Amino acid sequence: MKQYSFVRTKDEAMRLVEKRVGRHLLPPIQEQLIKERYIDEILEGEEGALERTVARVKELENLVEETLKYVLPGKQAFGKRRNKPVSIALDVPPIAELTDNRGLAVSELLALHARSDPGVRKFRQKFLEGKLLKEEEVENWILNHATPSSPPLYFFNYPVQGKLGLFVGRKSVVGFLSSLARRLGKYYGWSEHDAIKFVLTDTPPPSGIKVRRKAISPFVAATMRLVLDVPLWATEKEVLRAFRHAKKGLPKPRRIGEKALTLVSFVAERIENGKVKGGWRKLLREWNDKHPQFRYSSPWRMASDYRRAEEALLLGTPRFLSKLYSALGMESKKASHMEPAEQNKLVRK
Repeated sequence: MKQYSFVRTKDEAMRLVEKRVGRHLLPPIQEQLIKERYIDEILEGEEGALERTVARVKELENLVEETLKYVLPGKQAFGKRRNKPVSIALDVPPIAELTDNRGLAVSELLALHARSDPGVRKFRQKFLEGKLLKEEEVENWILNHATPSSPPLYFFNYPVQGKLGLFVGRKSVVGFLSSLARRLGKYYGWSEHDAIKFVLTDTPPPSGIKVRRKAISPFVAATMRLVLDVPLWATEKEVLRAFRHAKKGLPKPRRIGEKALTLVSFVAERIENGKVKGGWRKLLREWNDKHPQFRYSSPWRMASDYRRAEEALLLGTPRFLSKLYSALGMESKKASHMEPAEQNKLVRK
């Protein structure tokens, strides 16, 4: 009899893998499992397909963990135990690069020195035949040189086809380009994205104010950040202008009232090992004594209000997340957002 006969679609197969792994899988990992036919093997009922897929997930998560060291030093991306939240930084290319005349001059000087780098000269001679690409040719060049390769894989941090990046073989041409770009980034203070673009097109990376948007999943609403990279010569007015520019297009988080905010702080201080000390009835009496202006008549209503506020503060509403992912240019909105039941499981346990 065919194994996993109850699984009929790729989505059902992916949910089965997530259930076995014990957590939500990031969109790039889902795409790689489909690309490498692990999901097809589950659908075809091949013996041991699920076990092989779970093992591959762990390999890919280790790869992303390694990649995160460049984005979020000191943070652990994947939990060791079941139901621990997955924390991943989404670092998109600069959305605003406000550069004055001084910044332009510095950019040109740094690019001048970088052109003499032996790694840059060797890469351009060997893989570009001594020529440079036009900006509109970069995406096709990357896709043509990012053919599937044997592990170890590498996460190539450059947007292509509406995605934040793609997995490539570490020893592939694109894998080598990524390593070169990271080395240049450390030396000249460039982002990996800008360094890649420089190697391929000779476009000098900007040295003015750079703004990036970052978020950590699943607690997107609580961890959304605007990161400003400001040179010493920038003025206060320029920094303010960059900040305002960065906020354009981003949705505003749902407004939380004073009662809900007070309730969250009150309850959170009295939760231990995932449970309310003394139970909700005892907590209700204490709350009504301390905050008579926000009195509750039912412990169930109090608990429901707390969980709704908790979800809005940490995770964001589906509408907020949809707008946010759109602003970040993320294609896999649905895959990056857990269902409410899964969210509550992560937060409350």
